Amino acid sequence: MLQDIKGMVSDIIYRNLENNYTVFEILCDDEVFTAVGIVPDIVIGEKVKVYGEFYVHPVYGQQLKVSYLEKLLPETKDEIYLYLSSGVIKGIGQKTAKKIVEMFGDDTMRILQEEPEKLLAVRGMTPEKVERIKNMFSFQKFLKDIMTIFSQYGLSQNHAMRLFKLYGFSALGLLYDNPYFLLDVFPELDFKKVDRLAFDLGVSPDDMRRISAKIVNLLNMGSNNEGHICLPKEKLILFVSKALEQDTEKVEEALDSLIKAKRVVIDTVDGLEMVFLYGFFECERYIAEKIASMLKEYDDILDIDERISEFEKKNSIVFSQNQKKAIKMALTQGVSVITGGPGTGKTTIIKCIIEIFEQEGKKVFLCAPTGRAAKRMQQQCEKEAKTIHRLLEMTVTDSQVFFQKGPNNPLRCDVIIVDEMSMVDSYIMYYLLSATKDTTRLVLVGDKDQLPSVGAGNILKDLIRSDVVPYVRLTEVYRQSEDSFIVLNAHRINNGEFPYLQKNSDFYFIQKNSPEEILKTIVELVTKKLPNYLSADPLTDIQVLCPSKKGVVGMYNINRVLQQYLNPKDGSKKEVVYKENTFRVGDKVMQIKNNYSLEFTIIEGEEKGKVSTGIFNGDIGVIKDIDRAGSAMEIVFDDDKLVFYDFSLLDDLELSYAMTVHKSQGSEFRCIVMPVVETYPILMTRNLLYTAVTRAKELVVLVGKKSALEYMIANQKEAMRYSALYDFLKRKLKDTQLQAL
Repeated sequence: MLQDIKGMVSDIIYRNLENNYTVFEILCDDEVFTAVGIVPDIVIGEKVKVYGEFYVHPVYGQQLKVSYLEKLLPETKDEIYLYLSSGVIKGIGQKTAKKIVEMFGDDTMRILQEEPEKLLAVRGMTPEKVERIKNMFSFQKFLKDIMTIFSQYGLSQNHAMRLFKLYGFSALGLLYDNPYFLLDVFPELDFKKVDRLAFDLGVSPDDMRRISAKIVNLLNMGSNNEGHICLPKEKLILFVSKALEQDTEKVEEALDSLIKAKRVVIDTVDGLEMVFLYGFFECERYIAEKIASMLKEYDDILDIDERISEFEKKNSIVFSQNQKKAIKMALTQGVSVITGGPGTGKTTIIKCIIEIFEQEGKKVFLCAPTGRAAKRMQQQCEKEAKTIHRLLEMTVTDSQVFFQKGPNNPLRCDVIIVDEMSMVDSYIMYYLLSATKDTTRLVLVGDKDQLPSVGAGNILKDLIRSDVVPYVRLTEVYRQSEDSFIVLNAHRINNGEFPYLQKNSDFYFIQKNSPEEILKTIVELVTKKLPNYLSADPLTDIQVLCPSKKGVVGMYNINRVLQQYLNPKDGSKKEVVYKENTFRVGDKVMQIKNNYSLEFTIIEGEEKGKVSTGIFNGDIGVIKDIDRAGSAMEIVFDDDKLVFYDFSLLDDLELSYAMTVHKSQGSEFRCIVMPVVETYPILMTRNLLYTAVTRAKELVVLVGKKSALEYMIANQKEAMRYSALYDFLKRKLKDTQLQAL
């Protein structure tokens, strides 16, 4: 229940200068309250009115979680003196504060706000100090106005402070002029909240700004939530028309205005008119043009068959004809795609390609979309591999992300091999290609049957679907084919067949019918049976993968339960409670949002001691220490990146004893355990189950209902993902062929 407390700021325990997350104390009627939240600059001695909800922190006791803070001006002479002497105005100390109050008495605050020039009569005051006073009161009035607006419409104070940092005192004018500009700055905001604000400011329901904002909002939601690059024009118009209760003619008019402003683009894809946000259109168009410019044949490597034979002899292997075809393709084509499921020899093929290229004196770079995928690639290929972000030398300036490598500073290499291509989205592909010379050979490796990228786009499938880029699909299974059921059953699932189940194998299905039984079984497996069976560490070797986040066997609940068993509350372990989560020293955690500016220090390997930035969505870490006084914790991500993690960032962190299958992409674990239960049909799909199974190296244990497992295997439906790369590629190739005639 929202309550308000009026009092004086008596102490500031902690403040994050970057985002104004503050822990402070309020003195109210001889009682001191601790408050926490994102608030504007406050100083000791200021009178404030705080709106928020009380909750009991397990360590610090009762605290007030701030929803909104309003600064109050002092009234009595004593309050005014305390206020001025607190340091709230730079250059005014106790002595000057006393002189001001003695000269103007109870009229002091009016003088400060309305006639600050009169302060020049006070000894020690200067025009510069008077100007600072003017600016301070202007700032406070601005903050009060903007915070009041944001609080009234359920918008966070964090967004209000960020808006001020971006636009300064002009933010309110921009807001009054067009409230919907908030959605341009913060696409994640709820359209309905901004819409209510706009109505109260006098915007009419048929205002073009409102209709245009809804169009852009839907396009943003489509890309962020569903991975769409574009949306069908007809469906988009009808949806906006219905949502805003406006005629379709009005929506089309707004769409035309967005096109003229170069905010959206309409183009035909597969005979259907599609609407793109301008940035995504440029990404897909550029990728198609760049790929087309790199599509060429090379004949600079002689005796390829003999080279492959030498590799086979040295490694005591025999490649199939299809595998040899993939190797030759990579060696002779400017761009090539190698796709295949687990056990089809992709890693061995990559190693052969690397060896032959390097024998020719060619410089080869290896990369992957995530840190875990890059680390695995490096271990398997015995050659340095980097994330695409690191390869492009990402830097962050004023919260803006830049890549040092680009058109004017390209990657200096002859070959780039990208693994886990199914995870590469449109934007990162754009940046990679913009830093790649036309003469560089590009080898793209992945599994097209896995879940698509978290970000927007359908890069790997579109490249294959276009029939423009040379590709080889590997289908024959080699690894673990004799004594393992993991790879065999992964391919059976992918073909729509029920997995083979056999005692004393590495693939188990345990029949349990109720969610409660499934949960109990998973806990027993992870905490007792599997650690003994595998001689495994449940923290690092065993991973629970969940189709869903919610429910008894959803990710959130399994995390809470497993934490109680694997890292229980202990008086000697520091912890911090944040919303629904308790974070404790020793907990396994995951970053769930890209943070390009988060700094880390490398603590292992050749680069030990190096400082860099960027912790990304899906990175896994372990909490090593918690500094409650400093409101920060030490987390080691990916075994070698030490991060000092501020409490203000805890919205971006969650426990990861269990994780969703989507978040597991690019990773491998010794053992995976997965609940199989009825949930939303969109989460009970074949490719989700296939992706989960292919994350395991030594053991798969599925726990749940056989009928749910059968449904998942039969459900071949994949969420429709609108993209255009395949169409743009075909179109570009056709244009090139016509020009050659």
